[in-house]
Amino acid sequence: MHHNPYGVMKRLGEFYTNYLGGINIKVWNVYGPEEVGPKSHVISDFIAQARENKVIKMLTTGVEKRQFLHGDDFAEAACVLMNSYKKYSGLIVDVSSFEWVSIREVADMVAELYGPGVIVVPGRAESSFQTCVNEPNWDIRKTGWEPRISLREGLIIE
Repeated sequence: MHHNPYGVMKRLGEFYTNYLGGINIKVWNVYGPEEVGPKSHVISDFIAQARENKVIKMLTTGVEKRQFLHGDDFAEAACVLMNSYKKYSGLIVDVSSFEWVSIREVADMVAELYGPGVIVVPGRAESSFQTCVNEPNWDIRKTGWEPRISLREGLIIE
């Protein structure tokens, strides 16, 4: 994501972390329970809309794809890396579910889980990142770690 300030700042952070001998952990769309507000993440936003309005109004057409990882799985992966810090020092490690899913598929799953009667209304806008797809680099699964919580399971918030 070198085409925007967010991507440039992330790259700068990676440089300094590497310079200091740390482990760069690239976090891929970690989700879990969070307060819903103007800057909510897509999953929390969809769940809140389904619960409160029975209508999920998407901002985009939903064709863009992401890899989502439950917060508990991320915490476990970070512990795996930190417990072998010297072994992974200097690496850039992608921590993800390694499963691509469209935003529309996420909305449909939320509607199914929080139904009956929840409908999904796609937006008309196309995301500026719809065609910007990066594949994970260094796969944390090389450590033996695997995500345990499926997206469907992670969407269920009591």
